[in-house]
Amino acid sequence: MYATNRRQRSSSARSSATNRSVFSDVTIDLEENAPPEKKKRFFFGRKSKQQRDSSFIEGGASPPKSGKKKSSIFGRFITRGNNNSQKKRRRSSGNNRGSTASRNVARRNSELQAGELLKRKGDNAMKQRNGGGAIEYYKKYYNIVAEIHGTDNEIAGSALEKLADAGAMNVANGKGDPLVVDEQYQEVYRIYKRHFGEDDLRVIDVYESRYVFMNGEGLSGSYECLDRLVEMKERNLVKFKLSEVALNYIDLGKKHFDFFLYSKAADCFDRALDLLRLGSDGAEQQDDFTLGLCLLSLGLTLEKLGEKAKEGGDEAVAGRRFGSAAENFIDAISLFEKTGHIDKANSSREHLEAVVSKGGNPSGKKRDINGVQDADGQHIKEGEVKESQGQYLGAILSYENAHRACIEKFGRHDIRSARVLHKLASVTAKRGEHEWSDADFGRALALYDEVYNTYRAKLGDDHHDTKALFDEKQGATTKRDRTRQKYGEIKSKEERANELMNQHKYEDAMDCYEEILEQKKRMNGEDLNYAKTLATMGNIESVLLNQEIPSGTYDQAIQYLERAISIFLEKLPEDDEHLITAIASTGDLYFGRDTSGDDSKALECYERAIAAKKRRGNTKNSLVGNMYCNSGEIHFKQEQYEQAISNFKSALECRKGDTSAESGVIHQCIGLSFEKIGDDQNIDGNYNEAAATYSIGATNLTMARNIFEADLGPNHHNTQMVTKLLKSLTAKIQSAKRMSNGDDAYAAVPIHDMSNPRRLTGMEVSSVSSNDMHMPGQSKKKLSRPFRVGKMGETEIERKEYEANESMRKKQYDDAMARYETVLGMKKANFGETDIRVAYTYERMANVEAILIKMYPPQGTYDQAISLYEKAISVYKLHLPSEHVSILFATACMGDMYFGRGRPGDDITALGYYNSSLQLIMDKQIKMNPDLVGMYSNMGELYYARSDFQMALRCFLAAVSGLSEQDEEYADEEYAILLQSAGLSYVKSADNSPNTSNVTRNYESALRSFMTAHEILAAKFGDDHKLTIDVLHHRGDVNFKLGNYEEALTCYMKELNVSKKFIAHFTNSSLTSDDSMSLADRHSRVILLLRLIGITHMKRGQLTKAMAFMEEALEIIRDQPQAHSNEELMAALIAVAPVYCQLGDPKHAISCYKEALDMKPPGQEYPIAQYNLARLYASINRSDMAQPLFEALLPLLMSNLERYHREAYNVLRCIGDHHFTMGVGGHGKALGCYRVALIIREKYESRNIMYPYVTAITSTVGFILYSAGDFEQAIHFNQAALDNYRNKRGPTNSDRYAALQNNVANSMMKVGEYNRALDCYSEAVQVKKACFGEQDIRVLGAIVNLGVIQQELQNYAESVACFEEARSILSGALSSKLSFEVANACLLLGNIYLKRDDFTAASTCFGIVRDRSDARTEEAHRARACLGYISSKQGKFDHALKMYKSAISSDENSENMVALLNGIGNIYAMERSHNEALFYYEKAMNVSRTINVNKKTLAKTLQNIGNIYRKKRDFDSAEACFEEALGIRKAIGEASTPVDNAKLMIDWGKIYVSQKKYRQAKILFSEVESTLRRIETDTAEANIYLSKAVTYLNELKNKR
Repeated sequence: MYATNRRQRSSSARSSATNRSVFSDVTIDLEENAPPEKKKRFFFGRKSKQQRDSSFIEGGASPPKSGKKKSSIFGRFITRGNNNSQKKRRRSSGNNRGSTASRNVARRNSELQAGELLKRKGDNAMKQRNGGGAIEYYKKYYNIVAEIHGTDNEIAGSALEKLADAGAMNVANGKGDPLVVDEQYQEVYRIYKRHFGEDDLRVIDVYESRYVFMNGEGLSGSYECLDRLVEMKERNLVKFKLSEVALNYIDLGKKHFDFFLYSKAADCFDRALDLLRLGSDGAEQQDDFTLGLCLLSLGLTLEKLGEKAKEGGDEAVAGRRFGSAAENFIDAISLFEKTGHIDKANSSREHLEAVVSKGGNPSGKKRDINGVQDADGQHIKEGEVKESQGQYLGAILSYENAHRACIEKFGRHDIRSARVLHKLASVTAKRGEHEWSDADFGRALALYDEVYNTYRAKLGDDHHDTKALFDEKQGATTKRDRTRQKYGEIKSKEERANELMNQHKYEDAMDCYEEILEQKKRMNGEDLNYAKTLATMGNIESVLLNQEIPSGTYDQAIQYLERAISIFLEKLPEDDEHLITAIASTGDLYFGRDTSGDDSKALECYERAIAAKKRRGNTKNSLVGNMYCNSGEIHFKQEQYEQAISNFKSALECRKGDTSAESGVIHQCIGLSFEKIGDDQNIDGNYNEAAATYSIGATNLTMARNIFEADLGPNHHNTQMVTKLLKSLTAKIQSAKRMSNGDDAYAAVPIHDMSNPRRLTGMEVSSVSSNDMHMPGQSKKKLSRPFRVGKMGETEIERKEYEANESMRKKQYDDAMARYETVLGMKKANFGETDIRVAYTYERMANVEAILIKMYPPQGTYDQAISLYEKAISVYKLHLPSEHVSILFATACMGDMYFGRGRPGDDITALGYYNSSLQLIMDKQIKMNPDLVGMYSNMGELYYARSDFQMALRCFLAAVSGLSEQDEEYADEEYAILLQSAGLSYVKSADNSPNTSNVTRNYESALRSFMTAHEILAAKFGDDHKLTIDVLHHRGDVNFKLGNYEEALTCYMKELNVSKKFIAHFTNSSLTSDDSMSLADRHSRVILLLRLIGITHMKRGQLTKAMAFMEEALEIIRDQPQAHSNEELMAALIAVAPVYCQLGDPKHAISCYKEALDMKPPGQEYPIAQYNLARLYASINRSDMAQPLFEALLPLLMSNLERYHREAYNVLRCIGDHHFTMGVGGHGKALGCYRVALIIREKYESRNIMYPYVTAITSTVGFILYSAGDFEQAIHFNQAALDNYRNKRGPTNSDRYAALQNNVANSMMKVGEYNRALDCYSEAVQVKKACFGEQDIRVLGAIVNLGVIQQELQNYAESVACFEEARSILSGALSSKLSFEVANACLLLGNIYLKRDDFTAASTCFGIVRDRSDARTEEAHRARACLGYISSKQGKFDHALKMYKSAISSDENSENMVALLNGIGNIYAMERSHNEALFYYEKAMNVSRTINVNKKTLAKTLQNIGNIYRKKRDFDSAEACFEEALGIRKAIGEASTPVDNAKLMIDWGKIYVSQKKYRQAKILFSEVESTLRRIETDTAEANIYLSKAVTYLNELKNKR
């Protein structure tokens, strides 16, 4: 028994214990068989294999056991002798003379006729290639023959052979089990061999049928089967056509060749040649072709033998074998050319060339080699290839060469020369149509005329080739005329469009091409010319786009090109230049449009085009280089830097030797890609690797700079830009080297250049979130040079500057700005715009602008400040070194401005300026100061906003370290704020870290930072200040994450009391505080805290307290709905639901989740809440609600596995469980879910996350694979389940452990691993006995399985001992109901005894299941059905009826019920209780119609009803039933057999005989005879009914 969970029971699992029916719903007919007719052979092709059934006879029950052979008793219409014997028996019987004998005669006569009719119907179905229908007829015919003569009789063998042939046809039609058919053929061979001897023609025929079937279906053993077949035919050569035996030798030779047995293969081909030459009695052409195939095969084999000899060093033997191979190839070529098989001749010619190159020298035929090599076949092959590629001119040239060769070889008017000329005419016409060439059309028509004359002379006017050629010529004429009318106009329009293109009038050209496109479509449809025009229009659209003409659109251009590509793909090879160019242009358009998803489409286009170019061997050109370059840029954009580098390098390969600026750009892109990789290595702490990677990037940037300087000059924008990039990268190299040496005092932050390749534009990132960071505005330090008011100068400029400085000191910023503008004008006029004194004024004006931004925002603008700083820096760089402090501070101030402006992309720019300044600061070893602390703080905030929490943490820690060295008044406050920011960065780093140890360490560091910050802020501002409350809240959150629930509660409660106190104070007073939170914020904070406190209490198991706080939060929200958002209510409901769940109130929890999810905003998902809701539904057995939620949730979880992998695993497990419980139909989906769940578990198991139910899932996967017949995989998963159970230290003395062992054993038994299965079964038995005791009923299944495996190992004594032990357990008292597993074990044991004809033991087993199982279970029904079968076999019809009737479930309408009803009807029919039989047959018919049961079963039931009506002499009703049954069988076609139909028509004919309608009866019997005689196989069942039909026809010969 296969162990599964109780919830996994399904119809397939329950039925696996007994895989055979114990009764059959066949038509009841008790007449005996007649002698078989002479067998006819039947062969046909077979192509497919299907899943295997378990029964020996396909589609039905097992054949009955063979019994005594009954003597034939013929009816009174057969012979006079039989009539006289009947009279004698009547006289000897007294007053009851002959009544019993008469009934027996009628019954047996009827059975003979039924068998004959069934056989003829099966034969007819075979003629119609209705394999399924033939199986049904032959199966019944076989059952009748086996019942009369036994299964080992030659007549039964004939019937079984017909059944096997029908099964073979059914398999060829995609149905049935090939192994069952093979077993049937083997049984027929065994029967025939015993009766006729191995050399009898019938034995050899059936063996050949078996080989044909096995070879067609690819079954193992066909090789050995063919070997034996050839041996048998060789012994009986006179009985067969020599050509037929030769073909068998050829097949055997090919199989020897496939197995590298070249010597045996050569022997087979030699023997085949001898037989073919001896027995050439068929059509000459066919013989020559077969002989050519044999010669070709022998040549290939001799070539292989030559190669082996050459490898062994025997050059002489190798030369002889190569020479023999060449001779065979030459002979084969001659025969193939003679029979017109040009392809085969070409193939043989290629082999000949190869073997000659190896040293093959054919004796006496060497002079022919050159002629063979230069024959026309190669030119034809080249022409066909070029024609298929649309290269019509090349094809014409190849066909012309081939035609000249044919003329020289065969003559101009030979049919072979004409066929080549036909190809030439056809391709010339195609070129005329393609190129719109009237000259090509004229030549094609002339060639058609010449070919037509040759065909008429050689083939005749009525030959189909001649007629087809005439039609083809007429078609070419029509195309020429149509082309003449229209191509001239189109040509002129194309010339006009090209002229417009040359004049750059693209829109006018587009209008012209649109007209041309419409004309081409009307003329030839969407052909190649149409596609080329589409491609041209797409290119014009792209030109319009490049010139920014409004009428050009990407969508329109892409649409043109994609339509052109689709046509090219249909009509051109994949590596055609037109197609490649169109695909590449489409990729460029996607690349240029750059909308969502366009990058992947562009990559796909480029990959296709590059692959096609590679196939053409032409990749070293600018087109491929541009595609590689664009692909690299896309990969760079997607942060796939290694792929980007690979593409950029490929682009350089395409431009090898090119020194233009474009090559420099590619080097620049490679350098930037290496820089990005180095940045990632630097962040991960791999500083040595980062330095090496940066160096490679710097090398490429250096090459780019050199190329730009040579091609564009040193002052060009590109040259200057790459110089800056190289300088920045050099600084990164130095920084990484210092970090690798442990010097991280000022190298905590690597310098990042944020430029994209080629476009060199900044990346857009989200702005800083103050809600996430809780960073006050005061922390954003602005770097500026200090203002000093100098002495009054003597010059006018100095005086004006002094006044401006004085205004600054007095904080009169508007006046100061005006005075500085005056000074700036004076300096420019006196010293020039590039004087360094002008730069000083620019910087001071920028500082004033920065102050105005901070104090008077409307008056100061970031753009103006940035412009002034840029001007200052540009002038400074003309006079000062790059590391000068003036440049340093101005650069840092530029970072401040971009940081403050906060536009998209400004954060990247700000980081770039900060990094540049920081590098200069490190080089100058400037001491930490407040400005540097502010820079680190701003950088940390920027990195935090970009979710780069590691970098943010480094910056904040550097700022904290720097600030601790300062002695400023605001140091304590800012120190606390920086500690808070560092703590938040620690928390975010922990949340995103896969390493558990790092998570805990980061949380603990965050907690220390928050505690220190809280102490400082509480001391300075008090407990009710916003900053203090924020850091207290963070402190509580981190304690909660660390599991310190008591400390978390302390923080949350303290914060709650402060917030409630503020609300009460605000309500009773009008006083407010600028440092305090607003009332609305306080209300929201109270609700949040109540929820958090409730969750914390729930974590501590204090559910009552948790519920109190949760309900308080809900009450506040519901009392003031206008003051609170839906998000707050949702959060409160989602938080309170788990509390209800833990309190044992899942329905209330469900209502909370549903109310919350009903309010979720559109497009926003809450996966954890949805997951918990689905699990709650599952916990209360509402799979109808849980399943849709699980399936809707799964894509959301799978899209973010890093976060939701555990939930995705559980959802997949639940969905898999649901599909598994649906039965076999759901096993496929269940298997997919389970496998994905196990993959997720394997991927994330390293994170020390516990995944439940792994053993159960793995075991269930094993069960599904076992049920599907994939036993190897079933072993793998069952063993994995057992290993997982052991690894989890599950108890090895438990029933679960025994069940897992049992599963492994079941799978191993199926693949023949009997010894390993025996070990597992034995251990399972020992474990079960240790758990429950040796005589416990729960041990039964394991013992039965052990007995079965012992029986398979032929350990019969041990097997019997197991079965007897199982019987002794069953004989004991059973005090309780049987479980599902035990009941199935009893049924299995009962079936074992039933096979051994031990009805007593079988009855005991089935009786226990019947008595100890719930009467309504399927196991109990099966047990009663089996008991009924046993009783019917023992002739106890009353008891059988009782069991059958009790097996019927009152509320079950299924095929099992139909079978039971038919079984009951069969018993009543055998007892001649016609009314009762009719009642149950009609009931079976009604159920069949209700549930739409198998139509074959319905037809059988109707036939049974018709026979009852016939016996009751209600002939009209009987005919109606027969007519409907016959109509059903015709409708189902192959599912019905000719024998079935023959039996039905014989029964119908009996009605006409009874009504003395002899003419109609003769028609039916004659149809049966003709149908069954047309069947080419000979089976016992068909012979029975054929004999019946013949008998009836003989009886009715003189009747009218």
